[in-house]
Amino acid sequence: MNQLYRDLIVKHYHNPSNKGLIKNNELINYCVMKEKNISCSDEIILQVKFENKNIVDIKYEVKGCAILIASASLMSICLKKNDLILAIKKIKHFCNMLKNEIFDPQLLDDELLVFETIKDFPGRFKCASIPWKLLLQMINIQ
Repeated sequence: MNQLYRDLIVKHYHNPSNKGLIKNNELINYCVMKEKNISCSDEIILQVKFENKNIVDIKYEVKGCAILIASASLMSICLKKNDLILAIKKIKHFCNMLKNEIFDPQLLDDELLVFETIKDFPGRFKCASIPWKLLLQMINIQ
């Protein structure tokens, strides 16, 4: 699992999916929020397009560690095209997994399960969870 974890993190760190912000004049129907981890200076700007209680698009820009970048990349893949109710469930179960709390692995895409090792590194919880928690905030204001 450790090698799989490293390989997946490195893959998404070097080639993150859905990375890059949409220009301001093209941001019609997008919600935009920013979050910063004050303990390590990681930060993310998240742009999400919502339509008819669905996540239509996710774009982001990240300054931070490999775990944050990989987490944002996988989140953008796994939650794009989800309805909001399912997205909320996935976010909560992903964060529970990171904290070594009860979660349903069948709700999460297989690649996300490599983040289960974060429970052994509590200092990395915020790195992995920032994009997910920010998206949950965005959903809650819809």
